[in-house]
Amino acid sequence: MALDFVLSDAKAVFAKNDLTGLAEYQGNLEPPIPAACKLKVKGKPVALQPDFLKVVHSVPYKHSIQADTPGSGVLTITAVHSDQLAEKLKVMGQKVLKVGSEFKALYSHSPATKIPGPPPPPIPDPPPHTCKGTFKTGNDKLKTK
Repeated sequence: MALDFVLSDAKAVFAKNDLTGLAEYQGNLEPPIPAACKLKVKGKPVALQPDFLKVVHSVPYKHSIQADTPGSGVLTITAVHSDQLAEKLKVMGQKVLKVGSEFKALYSHSPATKIPGPPPPPIPDPPPHTCKGTFKTGNDKLKTK
């Protein structure tokens, strides 16, 4: 496995193109990864394996100009790729997260936005779907396998 930067002062970058076609997304798709590890790089805590589960990011959206109610969706990371976990570097028994390739995520619409249609019934939002993303780190010092 190749050397890669450890996640510190990091963000999850959700792939916007995975969400295209469902609605118009109006928010930031790069939420910070909450980390509270004692190991720090450049004064910022390093992200550990369970920290990716703390990324729950709300993204406002609308279907169209005519949508009667803007909605909100939630992006969560469901799994990280094995190359995003350090092989040997652990803190308190937890593997350290590193940049690696792509993680898997889920986008859920909540609450449902209704698209105007012939009354009744309104057309509901699509069901949750999978998407991908990558990690971005503020660390340019510490690498690990």
